[in-house]
Amino acid sequence: MNGLMYWGMLLLGGASTVLLVMGLGLTWEHFMGPRRQRLTERWRAVADDSTVIDAGRLIKKRYLSENASLQAWLQQVPAVQVYDRFLQQTGLPITVMQSVVVALASVLACAVVSVLLGWPLVLAWALMLCVLLLELAYLRRQKKQRLVRIDQQLPDALDLMARALQAGHALSGALLIAAKETKQPIASELQTVFDEVNFGISVQVALPHLAERIASDNVRYFVVAALIQSETGGNLADILKSTAFLIRERQKIAGMVRVLSAEGRLSALILSALPFAIAGLLSWVNPDFMAKLWTDPLGLKLLTGSLVLAGVGIVWMRSLVTVRV
Repeated sequence: MNGLMYWGMLLLGGASTVLLVMGLGLTWEHFMGPRRQRLTERWRAVADDSTVIDAGRLIKKRYLSENASLQAWLQQVPAVQVYDRFLQQTGLPITVMQSVVVALASVLACAVVSVLLGWPLVLAWALMLCVLLLELAYLRRQKKQRLVRIDQQLPDALDLMARALQAGHALSGALLIAAKETKQPIASELQTVFDEVNFGISVQVALPHLAERIASDNVRYFVVAALIQSETGGNLADILKSTAFLIRERQKIAGMVRVLSAEGRLSALILSALPFAIAGLLSWVNPDFMAKLWTDPLGLKLLTGSLVLAGVGIVWMRSLVTVRV
């Protein structure tokens, strides 16, 4: 294989890997779980979907790219909107195009390293896939940490809103008080809800927007409770206090589950990292012994099969030790 064809196949495989990883991430975000889908359908059934869509046009759209023409094109692609919402949930100041540029730069760097080391295409593609999966894992970790902070701050914010309602404030005023008194990241989210209401959007529309921006079950419990109260009536302050108490109890149970499952999660982590650690150690001790895996055709088949089976095993073990509360 000549150098030009090698580089062409390498870059083509890298671009395909970028699309594969982004597709896996979008698929995971869309099919996160049946329980989250049921909660989403519940609050959407309470709110008027047509009103949500029309009011959403009044809200300033996020920048997807610094280029105006590219921005207009990206806004027409539904998958880009889903990916942008995922980036927004991470709390990082990054646009869709910036994340794509980072992914392509990582692919190019992996291609250069593979050429310098003389690796075959399969091993180079595997390196690109690992790097992109690490980047996706970093974004997912940032999103998870932000959601954890929001869940921890939400009960106190609901208590503040309940006291503000008891003091005679309207719900919009209670949202503003909670936004000013709480810390980030929940403060900015509550401020956004207040800004939408102050702009003229009804609470029945602004609260579902909050649930769409924050992929948290606890936030959805609050939204569903508030929307049902707006339709049926009742004491909203008492409902917010009850919701805050429910969220705190769920967090206590989740903490107990994490403690009880810590041993299993640690075992899964060690077993997942063990094959790669042993392969790296053998490559360092005896490079010629491990080189057979990517220099021999049979070795390439064994390496590909091993990586696929290892990936399936990691996903399986992760599903076994993950307990949702």
